[in-house]
Amino acid sequence: MKKYSGLDPDDPHSDDTTHDSTPGSTLVHTRSFGIEYIEEDFHKDKGLQAIGYMGGPSEMSWINELYQALDKDTPFLDTEGSNKPQSLTSVCYFLDDEELVLDASIDPHGRPPRQVADKLLDCYFFSVHPSFPIIAKIPFMQQYEMYYTRSDLSPNKRWLTIMNLVFALGAKFAQLVSKPWASEADTPMTCFTRARKLSFSENQLLEHPNLQQVQVEGLTAFFLMAIGHINRSWKACGVAIRSAIALGINLRSESKETSDISKEIRYRVWWSLYTVENTLSIMTGRPTSTPDNFSTTPLPIPFSEERFREPVALRLLTSFSARAHYMKGLISERRVISAALDSPGLRHPILGPNSLHIAMDIPPSDSFYFFYFVDLTLIMRRAIDSLYSPEFARRPWHTISAAIMDLVKETDEWLSSVPSIFQFKTHHASTDFERQRWSLAFRFYSLRITLSRPSLCRSERQRAPNEASALSQQRIARICIDSACQLLDLLPDRPDALWLIQVSPWWCVLHYLMQSVTVLLIEMEFRARFRTDGASLITLHLEKGLEWLHGLGSISVPAQRAWAVCNSICNRLSFGPGPQTATLSDMPMLSPERDSQGSGTSLPALFSGYDVGELSNGGIFAEPCVKLPHNMTVHPAIETPYDEIMVYKNAD
Repeated sequence: MKKYSGLDPDDPHSDDTTHDSTPGSTLVHTRSFGIEYIEEDFHKDKGLQAIGYMGGPSEMSWINELYQALDKDTPFLDTEGSNKPQSLTSVCYFLDDEELVLDASIDPHGRPPRQVADKLLDCYFFSVHPSFPIIAKIPFMQQYEMYYTRSDLSPNKRWLTIMNLVFALGAKFAQLVSKPWASEADTPMTCFTRARKLSFSENQLLEHPNLQQVQVEGLTAFFLMAIGHINRSWKACGVAIRSAIALGINLRSESKETSDISKEIRYRVWWSLYTVENTLSIMTGRPTSTPDNFSTTPLPIPFSEERFREPVALRLLTSFSARAHYMKGLISERRVISAALDSPGLRHPILGPNSLHIAMDIPPSDSFYFFYFVDLTLIMRRAIDSLYSPEFARRPWHTISAAIMDLVKETDEWLSSVPSIFQFKTHHASTDFERQRWSLAFRFYSLRITLSRPSLCRSERQRAPNEASALSQQRIARICIDSACQLLDLLPDRPDALWLIQVSPWWCVLHYLMQSVTVLLIEMEFRARFRTDGASLITLHLEKGLEWLHGLGSISVPAQRAWAVCNSICNRLSFGPGPQTATLSDMPMLSPERDSQGSGTSLPALFSGYDVGELSNGGIFAEPCVKLPHNMTVHPAIETPYDEIMVYKNAD
């Protein structure tokens, strides 16, 4: 957003801050999305320590502000002592307030039976790896094969830690979708406890990092996010980012000692951490740790590991100039014309009409999907770093709105550049890459909500300084509300928690739902105060969002908490969408198998879903994921060309 930096934030005429003089209101409204101060003492309050600071981009911050607004607008609802600021502890729905209990009796060298282990890996590589390729699948599977078949060899502790974290994530997915064999497998916390015992020591902070340690820290952050410990996940991710930077993984490698394929694997390690950090940054509202202009890591090539030795992929891996020439054809012109552009790996002019031709020639794969996932995350990063910084939030509304609309335009151009196999606004008869489409859809609408959320400030929409500013605020507010509704429109009318876990990014899908529901709650509160038109459609979507939170609560404690928070706000707004008369104890537990009649409503046309039974009976892979490629060999030294660090050592 460099082109917006010339205005003086200290100019008293450049600030749109307003005072709400509406009768019955004592609120003073500032640009709360760029938070400049805190009111809590995080050091003294143990409950707040568990949650941590929640900044402007976080939906928990939005909910907290809405609670405070309702407290001030409706003092007759206040209970004794409620004149104190609303605490984050009353609106936080994640599980950081709960202790991570580790069983000291668990043997760190224990392992599940091979048959169960294979199924856990199926779950991991099916549901997690496409969006988080922090480990190289081929060498990992080679070493996994040796681990279960060669008693004369023993892997190092860090590799065992990686394996147990992979098992933990696979076990969590199996638990959520109620796979029949899940009861035979170790629990997610059992696997995580093994990982903790193997790799985490008192001297951990003093030890120098290596690539395996970065993978351990990244997987730990991802697992903690998946089980609802967001504050802990944020800390672990920060450590992983620091370790990666210490190894130079945030930079392009020109090392003669590192194979070209291994370089690509390390690039994917960086982008895995990058995307997770950005997700956590939105969830917590905290700034990211490393500016993009300090990173030169090339974008991941859109070819899977299995194709790395094919001519086109091999050429991209061995020649940076060829890679730059090829990759720039996949990037839309927004990356060149945007004044905010200085992102890693995107510093060359594009080939124009060649982009569509290049994209059409690339075989669909998880790696191709990950390329567009990263590309969208780059826009997300710029939104966080610009719109939600305290300095930028003080600028006049016309400056902020111009920046928002530029970013909105980028999201539109990103969507138009996505190949048809990953397009989520068109009908797909096939379920191929269905989960990838869901992931991009959720992230797209989440980003649009994040971009346009600043327009929902209540008094500023009511008392805009001029007509042009009012129209701009209304236009951007419409984008925010429409995005929230469109995200919910992706879902069937009748909640089906098991189905949602199967097709969605299950580790953060609650965050996406809560973003939408929170925006609609804010809009309903605004309309209740200032206008009454157009509320019916918002109410219908809010009902749907609450019903999905309630349904997801049958398998998720954070979802139960989220529903309770939102339901409480609905009751205070004096209207009754969703199952508000239900209680947490009323939430039904879903059976392991779906009803043979389906969910009672047809699924969206572009997402027809997987059947739980199909996932439960041998996995969705035509071949077991543990089968080695026919052209790969296993050697006792197993020093693969993919990652020279992942080696075995003799047991003695």
